Amino acid sequence: MDVDLSRAIDAAVRLARDHFGASLDPTAIDALFRELLWGPRETWQCLEEGLITPTEGANLLMAHLESRLLRHDPQPVIDTYAIATPLRLALMSTFPQSGPRALSIELVALPTLDLPRLEVRDYDPELDNIIAILDDVCELLHESRIVDFSIRIGAAYIYASVHTELCIVLEQLPAALAAIAARRDFVIDLFEQGVETKLTFTPNAETYELSVSSYTRTDLSGGSIGTDELQRMLEIVQTRFLALLAGVAPTLADHPWVRAWVSS
Repeated sequence: MDVDLSRAIDAAVRLARDHFGASLDPTAIDALFRELLWGPRETWQCLEEGLITPTEGANLLMAHLESRLLRHDPQPVIDTYAIATPLRLALMSTFPQSGPRALSIELVALPTLDLPRLEVRDYDPELDNIIAILDDVCELLHESRIVDFSIRIGAAYIYASVHTELCIVLEQLPAALAAIAARRDFVIDLFEQGVETKLTFTPNAETYELSVSSYTRTDLSGGSIGTDELQRMLEIVQTRFLALLAGVAPTLADHPWVRAWVSS
């Protein structure tokens, strides 16, 4: 299939050169990616049919690439998950998208046999609040690399880290869901430096109109998203996070701040 993989190949070559000191042949990387996408695994077809998400597809290709890179440096001293973000975004932008959705916010738990456990600290009721819990859990999820978090606006993915952007979105979820239930305007503000993108949602009949303002990107545009679809998408993020929280910090699952965050 004639799909342009040049951005992903360039990102892979830079990753190998800058962080592993390895020189990869772009032709060989192109062949590897195409074999994984259109070979016996039929990854591209699975993406088209929605059997796997773009995040899962990117993780598959990156796992095979990483196995090659580790031959050059079996114990790299850098965080391969963090520095591979440009490659992940390039791959996900190349994949077939599931329809003309104006927005996709997705939290995916990666397969693992052992969940890490959070060392729960004492929270000060005067100085801390739910954000402290969200931040601690997101930091653990980031460090253990057991989840992926992605935000796609139209066909463009924006940088979204587990330890920062996921936490920021989770903090704003209750207000967003309450606004949807009441058919009110609301905002999800990705305010962290380097992202600095604001998503404004305005109700319109059976949909919400999304407008995007960004200090860092010029290729982001809004669109319409069904009210039920938007609500379900945000609820899935919340539900999956709660399941992860119960796994990594069972004692926090029934914390009053967590109950209030869910019910507010």
